[in-house]
Amino acid sequence: MGGAHGVCYGVVGNNLPSRSEVVQLYKSKGISAMRIYYPDQEALAALRGSGIAVIVDVGDKGAVANLANNPSAAADWVRNNVQAYWPSVFIRYIAVGNELGPGDMGTILPAMQNLYNALVSAGLSNSIKVSTAVKMDVITNSFPPSHGVFRPDLQRFIVPIAQFLANTMSPLLVNVYPYFAYRDNPRDIPLNYATFQPGTTLFEQMGAVNGVCYGVLGDNLPPRSEVVQLLKSQGIGAMRIYYPDKEALDALRGSGIAIIVDVGDSGAVANLASNPSAAGDWVRDNVEAYWPSVIIRYITVGNELPAGDMGLILPAMQNVHKALVSAGLSSSIKVSTAIKMDVVANTFPPSHGVFRPDVQQFMAPIARFLANTVSPLLVNVYPYVSYRENPRDISLNYATFQPGTTVRDSDSGLTYTNLFNAMVDAVYAALEKAGTPNVRIAVSETGWPSAGGFAATAENAMNHNQGVIDNVKNGTPKRPGPLETYVFAMFNENQQTGDETRRHFGLFNPDKTPAYPITPYPRPAVQSIGVCYGMVGNDLPSRSEVVQMYVSLGINRMRIYNPDREALDALRNSGIDLILDAGGFDTVSYLAASSSNAASWVHDNISPYYPAVNIKYIAVGNEVVGGTTESILPAMRNVNSALAAAGIGGIKVSTAVKSDVIANSYPPSAGVFAYPYMNGIAQYLASTGAPLLANVYPYFAYAGNPREISLNYATFQPGTTVRDDGNGLTYTNLFDAMVDCIYAALEKADAGNVRVVVSESGWPSAEGIGASMDNARAYNQGLIDHVGRGTPKRPGQMEAYIFAMFNENQKTGAATERHFGLFYPNKSPVYQIAFSN
Repeated sequence: MGGAHGVCYGVVGNNLPSRSEVVQLYKSKGISAMRIYYPDQEALAALRGSGIAVIVDVGDKGAVANLANNPSAAADWVRNNVQAYWPSVFIRYIAVGNELGPGDMGTILPAMQNLYNALVSAGLSNSIKVSTAVKMDVITNSFPPSHGVFRPDLQRFIVPIAQFLANTMSPLLVNVYPYFAYRDNPRDIPLNYATFQPGTTLFEQMGAVNGVCYGVLGDNLPPRSEVVQLLKSQGIGAMRIYYPDKEALDALRGSGIAIIVDVGDSGAVANLASNPSAAGDWVRDNVEAYWPSVIIRYITVGNELPAGDMGLILPAMQNVHKALVSAGLSSSIKVSTAIKMDVVANTFPPSHGVFRPDVQQFMAPIARFLANTVSPLLVNVYPYVSYRENPRDISLNYATFQPGTTVRDSDSGLTYTNLFNAMVDAVYAALEKAGTPNVRIAVSETGWPSAGGFAATAENAMNHNQGVIDNVKNGTPKRPGPLETYVFAMFNENQQTGDETRRHFGLFNPDKTPAYPITPYPRPAVQSIGVCYGMVGNDLPSRSEVVQMYVSLGINRMRIYNPDREALDALRNSGIDLILDAGGFDTVSYLAASSSNAASWVHDNISPYYPAVNIKYIAVGNEVVGGTTESILPAMRNVNSALAAAGIGGIKVSTAVKSDVIANSYPPSAGVFAYPYMNGIAQYLASTGAPLLANVYPYFAYAGNPREISLNYATFQPGTTVRDDGNGLTYTNLFDAMVDCIYAALEKADAGNVRVVVSESGWPSAEGIGASMDNARAYNQGLIDHVGRGTPKRPGQMEAYIFAMFNENQKTGAATERHFGLFYPNKSPVYQIAFSN
């Protein structure tokens, strides 16, 4: 290994070789550096004259505290553990603390300073550097890498430490484990990417908000089945096809690839517009025949139809939508149309965008239809065409996402660094002027040719398409957030008509080789929203129908409240992550009573289903109260041991708590656990790397105190700002404050590294104070839109589960408990929610 590589030498074992044998093994393997986790005298003696460079840890947090409080202790430590061996033992760094939690981080810097002063006195400060070893969770916003920042709650510790390291020319020691990142998120992080293996390309990262347009105008293209396999091998999770191609649709069955299906040319649109029964037939033949094994996301009624045909679009859309309603699919599949950028006039500056006067009569009603059905407007956005037509006024860098050009819209005050965003925001401005500001845009085509015309080069194409894919995570200045985008096209198509460039938009050649290289990027975090599936009703759909609903809506996380066999069978190979509750209070007591009980439970409820059912967490108890609370921790231990004995390592064991386990909930920084048993649970979760599951309901806080808590603050609406003087953080919604209160309690329990997963949250639509459809929609949509940002204390992706999928007519308690559902039992929405925002 040599060079700058070493191996950590841990000694937590009763069957390990002697220290001297270990040193000889290092030397025989050419390993020239070692880390030891305390000043092990036997190891240090064995290292004399070996030439092996060493990191020596001072020891545990108690040792760090002693060094921080007592400069003479630091001098003694240096004399006994450094000077006694130096220079025959080549000590490179002293590590003051290894992954200390927030509660102990205040001791690091004074301990480092005292050790550094002792090294100065010994004349060794130039040779031996003092640092600390941190865990990756001190960083938030780790994707993309350029967004990395120290967690707000740790800034006051880490920043002075970093300044000390800069002043003493010492490195920061960081423990970096791709394994844990992969283990915790194997769906979104490719194993090859985590293990330095080839094969992870940028397209593997496209999944959630990126797709590719699959055109078939070529006589040398691969078969449809090979194309689908290519998409899957590249991790491309969405596709657009330009007519209901039966062979392609068959190949897509069970692929998990979401698609846009165009109805066809203007003649097909005219037929659907004039004949409602034709729309019914079209839906039957091209949607119902494939759904849900083919995930159809949108139906496109017309692609860039000219003004003379635009009068056909709305009636055709209405007829297709009605056919979807009749088929019970209108909440899952949205109907739209794809427009060309030239329907928008005054595109510069973007805020002046407006629909052209000659198409206003068509576009305004279409936009209202989209608003009413919660559907996006599909827009084909081609910076290439704009640049080609006006290269004197548009910079090539600006058109291809390269640095160097900044354009300010003086009317909106927004600044643009690329033409793509400016074009999209011009369409948003036009939608606003048409009275439909809430209509979302999905970019249904964009691309750049690699040959055949002006500025059509592989380099420009690569820059543009790389820029598009990098850009969609952030959205536009006017609409930040994920922007769903489809790159045109999958292949170079040799039978495309028109100018030569049309035949060179492909990302791949017909032989499936890339048309040009693309830089690999890690997969962006996907929105971690789930929905709790409660079954306390006598009129609910079958389990298999419910699972298909989740799949069709793109909901990839579920919680169920007992190991329901029918539901678990339906979940096999669905790709849905699951929180599985062990059961009620009696089950918790049963699991705590003996390890054999837990083994039987795992044998019966986990082993027959895992890994075909992607069980992510087991919740040992839900809002447990009374004497059973003392059974939670032993039950968790027993279940963990049973999982280990069964060879199941990918499932975390936790418990779901109510917010009332927290005392002093205001301000959030004052949060502390109200019951002693929670401290033990928190520390156990910290030791196993499992999250705390928390049921967080701003609704109940608001309903219990509507005079003091603003409805806007409780439902993610603007207008209220609350500052926590204890931590200096500012809150704009109650949800964040409640979650951060739990984080504060975890820190005080010496478990600051435990993540919070919101295992329930929701708002009722009827039968209670503030319980209305408008408030429920505002809260739940706000939660969906918010989870990607995290909380002020813990910014970044967070995982949350909305309660509940259905209104459950047999729920006990207050009447409002029966009205938390997003859907009625007949699968129609209680109110419109967009899971894709």
